Amino acid sequence: MAFDTFVRLWVISEAAHNLHDLFLAPNIWWIYAQAPLFAAAFIFPSRLTAVLALVVRGAMYCVKAPYIWDSCIWAMFTDAAFVTAVLLYEKKDAVYACADLIRVQMGLFYFGAGFWKINEAFLDPRVSCASFFVASLLSFFPDDLVQSIPGGVASLLAYSPHLTIAGEMVLGLCLLAPSPRAQGAGILLSGLLHYSIAITPFPNQVPTFGVICITRLFFVMPDAWVAACGEFLALPQTTSGLVLRICMGAVVAGSVRFTSMPGFFVDWCLPLQTALCFLGTRAVIIGAPPPKAKAPASKGIRHAVLRIAGFALLLMTFSYVFLFQLLGIMEISAVAPFAVIRQHGGSNHLFMPTSLLQQWESTSHLDKFGGGIVRVTACTSDYMNAMYPSNCTDALPERVVALLREGGHIAQQFAPTVNLMLGPEIRAKIPHWQPSSGVPFLSYTVPALQLRRMVAEARATNEKFTLEYEHLPGRVGDENWRQTAVASCVRLEEDGKGGRQCHVRRDAKAAWTPCSQDELVLQPAPEGLLMKIMLFFPYPIIPGLDTLPCLD
Repeated sequence: MAFDTFVRLWVISEAAHNLHDLFLAPNIWWIYAQAPLFAAAFIFPSRLTAVLALVVRGAMYCVKAPYIWDSCIWAMFTDAAFVTAVLLYEKKDAVYACADLIRVQMGLFYFGAGFWKINEAFLDPRVSCASFFVASLLSFFPDDLVQSIPGGVASLLAYSPHLTIAGEMVLGLCLLAPSPRAQGAGILLSGLLHYSIAITPFPNQVPTFGVICITRLFFVMPDAWVAACGEFLALPQTTSGLVLRICMGAVVAGSVRFTSMPGFFVDWCLPLQTALCFLGTRAVIIGAPPPKAKAPASKGIRHAVLRIAGFALLLMTFSYVFLFQLLGIMEISAVAPFAVIRQHGGSNHLFMPTSLLQQWESTSHLDKFGGGIVRVTACTSDYMNAMYPSNCTDALPERVVALLREGGHIAQQFAPTVNLMLGPEIRAKIPHWQPSSGVPFLSYTVPALQLRRMVAEARATNEKFTLEYEHLPGRVGDENWRQTAVASCVRLEEDGKGGRQCHVRRDAKAAWTPCSQDELVLQPAPEGLLMKIMLFFPYPIIPGLDTLPCLD
């Protein structure tokens, strides 16, 4: 039965995600609460056990937000569609009632991920994040083979952004298409994309992303997935079937050799994703059977309610994919992984504006959207320096760096999302800039709202620190404006006991004067539901570079 099969696949993938990313739980009690629900849903997959498990999982993400992955948000949208169908229909009909809705949701997510990469930074071979994945995969091959590539490494790195954009957008269009063949191609492309990401060496290895997404692609061909899972669990009837299972088992088990994430001796999400890729491929080979009245009757109150709920979920999905970044109410965890789309101080997208609410006269004076852009030029707070700007270049394998530089890339990468999500306990063990290191402080820009959040969080640790930042004139400008323009300078000194001194000066020759009460760092911490999604990247300033570096 499709319902039982999906619920069990969902439990396996979410349990693996729990064990892999324990830091996503607000506290350990969330894990304890989910464990019996997951066990009950796996052993007895009923409407009640499934809904309880999915709702509690979604509630954990909501509580933890905004410090969750973009894949967590994708999961919440699709799981909401499934829960709605389960509440309205019997077990035998629930999967088919929401299958098209979830397929369209996943298609929009993938299309949007490619769409937002159509920007100057991602398309620039000197800084593109696509180059990191290509160089990381090339590092698995011998030097002689890599050097024999026509055009060399530089040609591959130059075309990697275009291929990435085309691949993600085509993947999304395949899932959105009504043709079963196109949808099957979308499953195969998704498996190829996510497996490549999963085996990429640390710090860009993300096996959980594929585990979450491929599990949801069950809804593209539910009957074929059920058949594939049945084959997987059945005893082989022929010698060729036995040999094939042995080979697949060896590949699944052998995939753990790609484990490269610190703290993991074996990353169990790697074999899980390998198995899911095999299942998805087998489902595509089996193909969707001819329709047999699987979809529930399209009449009655239940269907009307489902249509209304489905329309609302599609509208929310479309808004998350295309409007949140355009308006400027989400950046980290938006549907744009590794896109390097510039959202504060102007857009670098080839034809789309971003952060309009921060730029419009009618909204830029509001608390959540006002204050402009600031450039942080000095900071002694260990709490803040551990998260901003999160230079992870030193964590890159030496051969990856060598391949990047050979291809003309600057070979610098920043990972603020990871450091923000990990939490203070894990973050404290990650090397980061220290005032005593002798290395110059790397300046970065953030929106005013993000600065207020940063300072409020640092104060909550009772840490003594000094912070210096510069207000940029106006709200929008080019890269030179972001790096050099100055309207005023502010210096904040905190004693860690609630006492603080704040001074401002208009230019380098002016005297320091006390800050006015409306200065950003003297305002209260930002509050409200919007703070559950309004989390912004720090944009590093690298001397001599006229665009954003790779960051996510």
